[in-house]
Amino acid sequence: MGRDPGAVTRTPFRRLAAGLALLAAATGVLVVARTGTASAAPALAQTGAVVTTGSTSITLTLPSGSTAGNLLIASFDGFGSSNNSNGPAGWQLADEGSGSASRRSAIWYYPNNPGGISSANFSIGAGTTYIAGQMTEWSGMGTLAPLDVYGRKAQASSTTINVNGVDSNNNQTSYANEIAVATFQENLSSASAVTFTPGAGWTNLGNTGATSQTTQYTSDYITGIALNNSTNETETSNVSSSATGWEGIIATFAPAPTCTGGSLTLQTVSVTWSSLTLSGLDQTKTTNRTMTPDDERGTNVGWNIQLTSTQFTAGGHTLSTTATTVTAASATATPGTCTLPTNSITYPITVPSGAGPPAAVKVYNAAANTGEGQSSVQFSFKVAVPASAFAGSYTSTWTFSIVSGP
Repeated sequence: MGRDPGAVTRTPFRRLAAGLALLAAATGVLVVARTGTASAAPALAQTGAVVTTGSTSITLTLPSGSTAGNLLIASFDGFGSSNNSNGPAGWQLADEGSGSASRRSAIWYYPNNPGGISSANFSIGAGTTYIAGQMTEWSGMGTLAPLDVYGRKAQASSTTINVNGVDSNNNQTSYANEIAVATFQENLSSASAVTFTPGAGWTNLGNTGATSQTTQYTSDYITGIALNNSTNETETSNVSSSATGWEGIIATFAPAPTCTGGSLTLQTVSVTWSSLTLSGLDQTKTTNRTMTPDDERGTNVGWNIQLTSTQFTAGGHTLSTTATTVTAASATATPGTCTLPTNSITYPITVPSGAGPPAAVKVYNAAANTGEGQSSVQFSFKVAVPASAFAGSYTSTWTFSIVSGP
């Protein structure tokens, strides 16, 4: 199959100190990026009862043993310590926060659980005098990296709190049909029973409101969240006169992706180096950048990423055609990953450079039956600057492409 070419952009090498410093920059190609598609709707498989304890740890339970492959989510709030929470093997922290020196709220999750789990123990730390929380199980969820956006908020006395899922994607979900779980802690100056009201579209999982106490827990969920949605919830309590503070955590999780019916694409980013001061000696500079290949074809034939470039040039001056190398690359899963790529490329690799530019070389690949769906590939680049280099603003044009087959 043919390659998916991309447009070419030039970014200058800026002079930072006359005759002394230079900054290398190159911009790759943006080859149409596509978010993973969702499978059948996720479903709440079972909900554990709200558990409370007066110690530094809590054991959350499910009514029956979990089903292998499902996603487990644990949410809990603690009072008396702001120490980081800890979970058992296999569990990962989605987010946690502390509204004061005596509060801690957290959401943990276990993707692709091995099955048969009916309890899990979590702890906060010395000084904790109260913890409340619960565990839920979800089917139809991503098994590699289901966590998408998350956020936290702490505030002073009020009858409501609004918490948003926050990340570098401008608070928006990256995939269609996500779920979200939120947990809230309301602290009171005197013991009271509380009635909690979830935000519109949200459903309560459980709470401690029926019991008169000074620390109250409640947790809600919502399903079917749309792509590019700024997920948030406003939780309301009927107790305001004795409220001393709130804390909230929210996390969204993506469904199992369907990596078929689409195309092979690659999203790249600008490759830049920090400034370098000429010293009369040969020097090198390194940088890391992440690219996003996405194989939605469902063919299982694999793919490879190729790279070529023009020579770094500043006026009449150039760097060597072998100045830049790829020194390493590694892949991590995203919520849109069906299978992680298996790479067989050996490093370092010299980035081809010339007026042409010359023929591209493979810098990363995915063996057959791997690399299905979306993944993140981090590349490490190195540029060599000789002692004889002229200070200046150097420009190179880099062209990335993704090609069918390893």
